[in-house]
Amino acid sequence: MHARRVLKAGAVGYLTKRSAAEELIRAIRQVAQGKTFLEPSIAQQLAVQQLTGEKSLVDMLSEKEFKVFLSLAKGKSVAEIAEVMSLSPRTVGTHLYNIKQKLGAANSAELAIIAMRAGLMEP
Repeated sequence: MHARRVLKAGAVGYLTKRSAAEELIRAIRQVAQGKTFLEPSIAQQLAVQQLTGEKSLVDMLSEKEFKVFLSLAKGKSVAEIAEVMSLSPRTVGTHLYNIKQKLGAANSAELAIIAMRAGLMEP
């Protein structure tokens, strides 16, 4: 789950684009008070995953693989990703190969579906 990644990276709050404006205001107030804020549905998902030990497929990806995965799922080309991430196209190709192996995906369309199912992209 993407929320887990951003929280591990140091974020103190997380809510989705679908959140209501009131939820955003509540999040800002809570974070300003030095507290962590999670959208209730995200907090519930994280709690259930913690209790059951369930992991998302995308949790197997390294941080760089995850960034490449998101970019590919959003339709970016290997060349575009290489330029933005300051990597060689060959390195991005290696990441792409590893991502497909880890996620069991055959092509970019399947990567996009996996990203949507993981809640990382809107349909």
